[in-house]
Amino acid sequence: KQFHDETNRVVTVLLDASLSMDYRSDLTGATKFDVARELTALLSWVVLRQGDAAGLAVFDGEVREVLRAANHAQQLPELCRLLDTLSARGTSGVCQALGALSERLPRRGLIVVVSDLFDDPANLNSALRQLTARGHDAILLHVIDRAEEEFPFEEPTRFLGMEDGADVPCD
Repeated sequence: KQFHDETNRVVTVLLDASLSMDYRSDLTGATKFDVARELTALLSWVVLRQGDAAGLAVFDGEVREVLRAANHAQQLPELCRLLDTLSARGTSGVCQALGALSERLPRRGLIVVVSDLFDDPANLNSALRQLTARGHDAILLHVIDRAEEEFPFEEPTRFLGMEDGADVPCD
């Protein structure tokens, strides 16, 4: 005998729309936010293609937009329309968004966080534990620009904070 479980999975993408996601270096053609929006649309397409429910929550310092998870034919066009209207603004708040979202989701599901993860690692770990304690699974997709990884700055450089306006000259 074989048993095949026919349950629908609920997948909610939590998209970081803070100003730090609007960064683009000369090494790349798109901002981190552009890449994150494309990734969100592709993940949602895969989820819906499998017959599962896809949802979207957009955050900066707080959750600002929510498209409830569904698996009907209009879900992907609605999700893409929402993605097209978004712009990066505000400060990062991954932990606050995870906490707020975990309380709003009605049943267990998969939460995919698409972010540059500009938050305290200890707080992020705590927020993820809170999610898993409520029965959710979580996947983190860390979006970084090539310049953040390779750090190609050799001359004296002034770094301007995109969220807090900090001005840090470095040599």
